[in-house]
Amino acid sequence: MNAGLLALLLVFLPVLMGLLSLAARKISVQKAVVGIMAITMVLLSLALFWEMYSTGADVLSFDADEILIAGVGIPISLLIAALDFALMAYFIFIGVQYRNTVVIIFGLLQLIPLGILEAMEFGHTVSPSIVIDYLAVIMALVISIVGSIIIVYALKYMDEDQRQARFFAVMTIFLGAMNGAVFSNNLLWLFFFWEVTTLCCFLLIRHERTKEANESALRALIYTLGGGVAFAFAIVLIFTQMETLSLEEVLVSGGIAAWAIAPVALMALAAFTKAAQVPFQSWLLGAMIAPTPVSALLHSSTMVKLGVYLLIRISPAIAWETSLMWLVASVGAISFLGTAILAVMQTNAKRVLAYSTIGNLGLIIMCVGINTSFAISAAIVLLIFHAVSKALLFMTVGVVKHEAQTLDIEEMENLRCKLPFVAGAMLIGIFTIMLPPFGMFAGKWLIVEAASSGFPIVILLLAIGSAVTALYYAKWMGRIMTVGATCDLPAAVKSKLSKIYKITLGALVACAIALSLLIFQVVQYLVNPYILSVFGETPLSDFEAVLPLIVMLVLFGGVVLLTMKFVKIRPDMVSTSYMGGENFEYKLAGAYYDKRVPDAGVTYIFNFVATIVVVAMLMVALLTEVI
Repeated sequence: MNAGLLALLLVFLPVLMGLLSLAARKISVQKAVVGIMAITMVLLSLALFWEMYSTGADVLSFDADEILIAGVGIPISLLIAALDFALMAYFIFIGVQYRNTVVIIFGLLQLIPLGILEAMEFGHTVSPSIVIDYLAVIMALVISIVGSIIIVYALKYMDEDQRQARFFAVMTIFLGAMNGAVFSNNLLWLFFFWEVTTLCCFLLIRHERTKEANESALRALIYTLGGGVAFAFAIVLIFTQMETLSLEEVLVSGGIAAWAIAPVALMALAAFTKAAQVPFQSWLLGAMIAPTPVSALLHSSTMVKLGVYLLIRISPAIAWETSLMWLVASVGAISFLGTAILAVMQTNAKRVLAYSTIGNLGLIIMCVGINTSFAISAAIVLLIFHAVSKALLFMTVGVVKHEAQTLDIEEMENLRCKLPFVAGAMLIGIFTIMLPPFGMFAGKWLIVEAASSGFPIVILLLAIGSAVTALYYAKWMGRIMTVGATCDLPAAVKSKLSKIYKITLGALVACAIALSLLIFQVVQYLVNPYILSVFGETPLSDFEAVLPLIVMLVLFGGVVLLTMKFVKIRPDMVSTSYMGGENFEYKLAGAYYDKRVPDAGVTYIFNFVATIVVVAMLMVALLTEVI
C-alpha cells in the first residue's frame, strides 16, 4: 500500500470512526467501533513502517491536493483553512462563554495573522504537502500503538460514564490530529492540527464538568493558546522572509544567512507551552483532574509529545545559533531538576507521574539543545521508551483508583496481595523508566555521552536530577512491596481484574520489555535512518555501542528471577509492632516527604529562573532579527 495513503488513513480514519462512535446510539456499537479503530490504527502504523523499510527510502514525499466529499473534489488547503477559521472562532466563543478576556485575546491574535497570511498566500502551493521520514514514522507508531491501547483500556475505565460517546469521539480525533501534525509539511496544516490537539485537550480535561475541571481546562487552554499565538507569528515571519510555507524548505535553507532566527525561537516557545515545560507546567498538573485515560494519553502519546516532536523536527534550525542551543538546553535542564525535587514532596501518584513527565520531557529538550547526533539519538530513544513506560504507569494507577479507591502512594501497602497483576505491571513500569539497562536509562546514558564534550553542567544536573528521581520512585516501589505478616487476605479484599485491564496492561508490559531487549534493533531500524539523514552519521551503528546495555539487562533479569525464587518472606519472619503496652490505631508512613519547604516556594524559584531563560531566548531572537 502507498505510504501516502497510509498516512492519510492514519489521519482521517480516527476522525471518521470518532464521529461514527458519537452518532451511535448503543454503547455496544460505540465500543465495537472504538475497538476496530484501535486495531486498524496499530496495523496501519506497522504497515507504514514496513513501507518505509521495504522501499529503503529515508524520506517519502507526497502531494495531497483534493479530497472527495459527496463526489465533489474539494482542495484540502481550502478545507483546512475554513476549518482553521472555524476553530479560532470557537476558541473566541469559549472565551466569551467563560468570560475570560485572555482566551478571547489569544484567539484574536491567532485569527488576525491567520487571515492576513491566508490573503497573502492565496494561490500559493506547498509541494510536497506530506513528508514522511523515520521521525514521522516513530511518532506515528507511538501515537497509533500506545494511544490505541489507552483507548481500549478506557472502554472499561469509562464503562459507567454517561458521556462515553463524546469522550471516545474526542479521544480518537485527538489521535488523528496528532498524526496530521506529524505528517504535515505545509506549516498552515501543521498549525491547524496543532490547535486541534489544543481543543481536544480542553474538552477532555473538562469532561466531568465540575468547577475544578472547568478551571483546569481553561488554564490549559490559556497556556496552549498562548503558544499557538507564538506559532502563528512564526509562520507569518517565515512566509514574509522566505516566501514559503514548506517546513522542509525552511530546514534546508542554510541558516541565518537566509532568514532570521526569530521564527525558530517563537516555535520553540510554542513547543515549551505544549510540552508543559517550566514555567508553563501548571496546566499539565491541573489536567490531573481528568479521567486517568486522559492523563495517560496526554503524557505518553499525544499533546506533550507534540511539543518535543516539533523541537526535534526544527533542531537543525536551532543549531544555527549557539546561544539559542544553550537556552533551549537550559529550559530542559531546569524542568528536569525542578520537577524531580517537587515530585519527592508528593504522595498523590498521578501528581508524581505528572512531575516525572515534565522532567523527562525536559531531558529530551536538553538533548535538542545539545544538538549533536548522539544527543538527538538520545532524544528519540527517550521519546519512544517514555511513551510506553509512562502510559503503563498511569494506567496501573488508574486501575488502583478504580479498584482500591486511592491515589495515595502511602496507601498502596498490600497492593501485591490485593492486585498482584497490577502491582507487577506497576513495578515493571517503574523499572523501565528509571533502572538500567531499560530504555529510559539507555537514553540518559546517551545524554552523558553527548554532553561529555562541551556540556559539563548538563552532566551535573543530570546526575542530581537522576538521584532525586531514583529516590521518589524507590519509595514508591517500597510501598508496593510492603505487606503484613501474610498475603492470605479475605476473598472480599482481593479484586478480580477485568480482562480489558489485563490485556492492555499486559500489552504495554510486553512492549516495554521487548523494546528493551531489542534496543539495538530499535536504534538500527528506527533511530539511525533519521539521524543519518540529518547529520550524515550514525553514532550508534555498531552493536558494541549497545552491548553493555544488553548485558546489564540479562544480569538484571537474572537477579530478579533468582530473588523471586529464593527470597521468601515467611509469616514467622514478620513481627508485630511493639507499642509499649498501649493499643491504638496507627499508620505506618515513611519520612520521604519534607513539607518544611512548601511546593509553592520551590515552584516559584524554578519558574523565576526559567522565565528569565525564556525571555533571554526571545531577546536573542529579537537582537538577531534587528542586527
